[in-house]
Order: sequence, then structure tokens, then C-alpha cells
Amino acid sequence: MNARPDPPFIGHTLAWVSSQITPQIKSELDTTSQILNSFVTKSAVIPQDTLDEIKNLAARIVELAKKDDGLDDATRAAFIRYAHRIAETADLYKVTGPQPLLDELDRFSYESRRMTTPPGPGLWEATKKLTTAIVLAVELLMVPVNTDNALEYYGEMFSQYELTEAPGEPELPEIVIDMEDDHEPEALSA
Repeated sequence: MNARPDPPFIGHTLAWVSSQITPQIKSELDTTSQILNSFVTKSAVIPQDTLDEIKNLAARIVELAKKDDGLDDATRAAFIRYAHRIAETADLYKVTGPQPLLDELDRFSYESRRMTTPPGPGLWEATKKLTTAIVLAVELLMVPVNTDNALEYYGEMFSQYELTEAPGEPELPEIVIDMEDDHEPEALSA
């Protein structure tokens, strides 16, 4: 039976473990922490009010599509189906993120080109508002954060790390050699 060795700090007090962390180890841990933190990306969050607005507009589209007598059955079904999908995607935003909202909007936009009957003015206005709300929420809220992440990523990619030493007294050599004379080296006076 293979016995696993105890970790090196088992059985020691916290004070003893703390005494084992030298300034050099602490400096290395700080440097490692800074390097790891540089790879953390920021994320933007669509406010809950905006998500609620998207869901309310989607519900309004469903309501208006059901009442619009000028729509054929396929067009009415498409408005209802995509409005439901967009509302569900807004509900799942915290799990899936913003991209599915754009994907559903793209699918709806593609489907709307194939619709044979135009929607009434109320339904069309609600559809435009929903499109605007999604585009503003996803594209405008996400662009600054994505741009900031990209700038940091590429900035880190091309940056050069250099060793920085803390300022202190310069170390002077104890002996100065005068190469022009044939004298013995002289000791510096401090």
C-alpha cells in the first residue's frame, strides 16, 4: 500500500508557516498574482431594466400579432414564434450571455424578409422598438468592454517585462584601479 507523504506544512503552527515566507517568496507570489490578474477579462452586463423592456416588447409583439387581421397565418406564426424566442433568450441571458439575443434577432430578421403580408403599423412599430432595444443593449453595452479587453490583451501581448529594482544606496567597489598609472590599487575612503 502506497502511503502518501504529508504536505510539508502539516503539523506546524500558523506562525511557523508564516515565518517560512521570506520577502523573496512574497515578492514572487505578488508578481505571480499580478500576472494572473492581467489575464482576467472584464464583462459587461445588460441591466435588468433593459432585459425587462425586451421581454415586454416581445410580449407586446405577440399580443399585436394575434390581433392583426391583415397577417396571413404563416406571418402571424413567425411573429409570435420569434417574439417568444427573444423573450426566452432574455430570460436566459444570465446563463447564455448576449450573443443568443443577437442570433434570435438575426433569425427573425431573415424570416421577416420571407413574409408575404406586411404587419400593421402598431406591430411594425413594436418590432422596430424591439430591434433597437436589442441592438443597443448588446452592441453598445458590450463594445466598450470588448474594446477594453482587446486593448489590454494586445497591449500585454506586445509589452516587454523588465526587472525593476527598488532604489537604494549604490554599491561602490572597495578598490579603484587606475589603469593609467602603475600604482597599487587604492582603497576608497567612505
